[in-house]
Amino acid sequence: MALFTIYDVRVRPGRLDDFYAKEVGGHAMAVRLGAEQPTIRRDTTDDHRFIVSFRFADQDAYVAFLERVALDEEAQVYNGGAKLPENSSEVLSVRVVEDFAL
Repeated sequence: MALFTIYDVRVRPGRLDDFYAKEVGGHAMAVRLGAEQPTIRRDTTDDHRFIVSFRFADQDAYVAFLERVALDEEAQVYNGGAKLPENSSEVLSVRVVEDFAL
């Protein structure tokens, strides 16, 4: 049985905007409209942590970290290894859109 999770991370316009990360059976994918080469991979040191990165056409690569502590807890977004709380000026919200087993 594989866990399928979609994260919806929203930040202020002009920053990260919206992206969705989903994992099926240990394989993860990320999609962000307008981003080039979005990737997401599981942290090799922590099975509950994912590293998301993508590049904007006019900016340097952006790297964020998604971490899920337990199934009933919300994801947290990290930027460059430093946690950005949900009340940060950068991060507007982090929520799990879907979470179910296949």
